[in-house]
Amino acid sequence: MSDSGPDSPGESPGEHQAQAQRLSIADLYQALEVVNRVVGPLPLALLGLDQEARIVLANNRLLRFFGFKQTDLYRKSLNRIFPGVKLDSGLDAVGKPYAKLIRPDGSQGDEQVGRLRDGGNRSFQVMAYPQAFGHGVVTFLAIRDVGEEKRTREALKERDDLVRSVIAGLPAMVSAKDKHGRYVIINDYQADVFGIPVGEAIGRTTSDILGEEAGAEIDNVDMRLAAGKGMSFSTEERYPDAEGRDRVWLTTKSTLKQRDGEIDKVFSVSIDISEKKMLEEKAEAMDTFDALTGLPNRPFFMRRVKDAVSQAKRSKTIAGLVVIDLDNLAEIGRSGPEGLADYLVRRAAIRLCAAVGEEDEVARFGHDSFGVLLGRPSSTEEAEAAGRKFAEAVGRPYSHDGNEYALTAFSGAAIYPDDGVEPRELLEAADHAINRARSVARNVEPFSDTIAAERKRRKVLRSGLRKALEQDRFQNEIVAEVALEDMTVSAAESVLKFQTAKRGLIGPDDYMSAAEEAGLSEAIAEKALRVALESAAGWRDMGLADLAVAVRLAEPQFHLPNLADLVGDIVVEQNLPIGALEILIPEAVAMMDPDLGLSIFEQIHDQGAVPVLDDFGAGQTSLGHLGRLPIGKVRLAESVVTGDAKILGAAMLLAREFGFKVTAKGIRSGEMLRMAADLGCHFAQGPMIAQPSAPAAFDAILQKNGGRLTA
Repeated sequence: MSDSGPDSPGESPGEHQAQAQRLSIADLYQALEVVNRVVGPLPLALLGLDQEARIVLANNRLLRFFGFKQTDLYRKSLNRIFPGVKLDSGLDAVGKPYAKLIRPDGSQGDEQVGRLRDGGNRSFQVMAYPQAFGHGVVTFLAIRDVGEEKRTREALKERDDLVRSVIAGLPAMVSAKDKHGRYVIINDYQADVFGIPVGEAIGRTTSDILGEEAGAEIDNVDMRLAAGKGMSFSTEERYPDAEGRDRVWLTTKSTLKQRDGEIDKVFSVSIDISEKKMLEEKAEAMDTFDALTGLPNRPFFMRRVKDAVSQAKRSKTIAGLVVIDLDNLAEIGRSGPEGLADYLVRRAAIRLCAAVGEEDEVARFGHDSFGVLLGRPSSTEEAEAAGRKFAEAVGRPYSHDGNEYALTAFSGAAIYPDDGVEPRELLEAADHAINRARSVARNVEPFSDTIAAERKRRKVLRSGLRKALEQDRFQNEIVAEVALEDMTVSAAESVLKFQTAKRGLIGPDDYMSAAEEAGLSEAIAEKALRVALESAAGWRDMGLADLAVAVRLAEPQFHLPNLADLVGDIVVEQNLPIGALEILIPEAVAMMDPDLGLSIFEQIHDQGAVPVLDDFGAGQTSLGHLGRLPIGKVRLAESVVTGDAKILGAAMLLAREFGFKVTAKGIRSGEMLRMAADLGCHFAQGPMIAQPSAPAAFDAILQKNGGRLTA
């Protein structure tokens, strides 16, 4: 091809015009190829026509509609697929492109009859979009299968009819509401429950149909869901049906959204569970209440006692119960007419309910006994007085068929924490009190009661602990731990002891259970920490800043909900360096609940204290759990240290695998000390190392020997 312009020598005007036309056609096809690549994948049948109504573009969807290949249509007439249809296109007087399709009968319109490759005919909706191109017009036809749309509409209608049929036949209430809480769909079942025709329910709220009392809550829930203030859920709803029967429904609610994500409707499905609910409530009543008297039964009563004890523990108050025995009920029942015993029990229940206070709770405790959970007892004496009043009320004579019958009633009272800290212990104490009352009434010598004696001892101990805290009468003892490398004191365990009248000075192992009963675990834990850290402060003043103080926790203290906060507060107050405070936690306690134990270990570690696993090897430790604990030191149980070398060696091997420093406890001889050192123990503690001593005596030894102990 020559590069010369139109005025070049040797090129005539006719040749120049032909070349321009060829360039225009080439440009057209190149442009249409680009268009085809863009619109080809679109879900739209597209046909491109030049000004002579020849097909210059057919995308994939159109080819599928008609069954042709690209080569079947390219540069062919429009009549190949729309027989008899003419295209009138061009530029109007102002240069604006126009295009219109003319049917064989000369009419115009969007619907055209197309011929498929297999010879069949189908109706299509055809829209013409002319575009100016160069000196001419290209017309794009957007083609939609009218038949397919019709078939789609019919399929949707069939689906909707099927859905309506299924919904109408469901043995459940099915409905939908709009954003304003008005019904837009309601099935026949729900309309029957409401007692109105379906048509009358549409456009109304539940309150409009059932009344404000029954419908307001349902409407409020639906409106909140429609406003996007809730999620799909299931709930129980109660309201009467058209016949006035109270019905219970298990209702599932969900939201239906538009394409833009906005909530359009609230959809509800409700299943009648009235009979199931009735059976459940009946079973629950049988499980909870005594059939003869209507009073709560023994299991329910014991659950209420457990709740009362838990509340008393939290509030540091007391809780009390009374048990009343009808001592001669069985004898009267055997000698009297049939049904007499049941009659007397019912009458006794009525009298007892009239005799108790407003906050007291009554239960039928057994065949011939009742229980009363006292609302607000203030003392043991008050509980015992209430028991005597109850026994007197049920012991007055009863009339039946012209005869009088007198029940012999005995009562026994028990108070938390003086008589026990568990419901079972309180019940035992009340039974013992009844036996004592029965012995006195029969004028016989009361039986020896070791349980009662033990409870009395614990009561005295609890009272003494309270006074010791109030008057600061605890004493501290120090038990040294040494590094086996050079016998230098590496840590010192601080043990808080308590002076008793009969047993002298006792340690935490002897008084902690009583402290828990009295609700004093936290106060004693705080006292033990503060006393220990007072000693540690003195050691720092002596230049022994690296000497750690250790405090051993008992099981009740380990599970205090604010233990970590208590440790953290004291660490901050005393400005302790990291590692200055060791918290000794017995292995058995830590492994009661491994996940909880791990959490508490981590919290103590995060507060700047050092958790140490105490009595290692005495319990059953999970090795997988042991590796998760944030500890670097363990203290071997005395039973491990005092056993043979194989046991101690196995414990040391395990400790080395985890990288723990090890303290051997209970060292009583030079031989035990040498064995511990030979097997790789890092530290030692026991009578052979040092006896427990008062803080002043311990400080004097440290000052005299420069931080060393003479063994």
